[in-house]
Amino acid sequence: RMNIKKNNNLIFLKNIKNFSKKNPNDICIVEENKKITYEEFYLLCVNFANTVLKLKKKNIIVTIIESKTIIDYVAIMGTLLAGGTYVPINIKTPVSKINQIILDTKANCLVDSVKLIKKYDKKKIKLIRKLSDLSNEITIRPKSINDIAYIIFTSGSTGNPKGVMISRSNLNHYVQ
Repeated sequence: RMNIKKNNNLIFLKNIKNFSKKNPNDICIVEENKKITYEEFYLLCVNFANTVLKLKKKNIIVTIIESKTIIDYVAIMGTLLAGGTYVPINIKTPVSKINQIILDTKANCLVDSVKLIKKYDKKKIKLIRKLSDLSNEITIRPKSINDIAYIIFTSGSTGNPKGVMISRSNLNHYVQ
């Protein structure tokens, strides 16, 4: 059961933390022959949050090239824990469109476990390809429920991708 308490944090993030304390050894995610418990998943999310917070950017924008692996889910939850915005991109999206989305959103972090993006500006964007790229500390900053949680890009009728912003409040409502 979800604890429906309105505040600046997303309800499901609190539930994952609470569930990881109550059932730390239960399996949360299975990927091929790799199993992650709720406790491990929560700690990875916290480590991801700290990794992007170390960028010391006012607005954290994380672009995730979705490969449906553990790091994708960690990146989504870790970005939300850090108070950032994530931008999911389908793995089948052409690289030229991915690069355009990265530029349009001014992303400062890229999760690319499949190594689609070969060239990127190392001064402007943090690249994360595997879980071992994450930090081990945490400093989570609360965000307003009205801030943007994620941006979905459509193909656009002109051929140029168009972004739709989803607030943390809308995401909370959807999850409930």
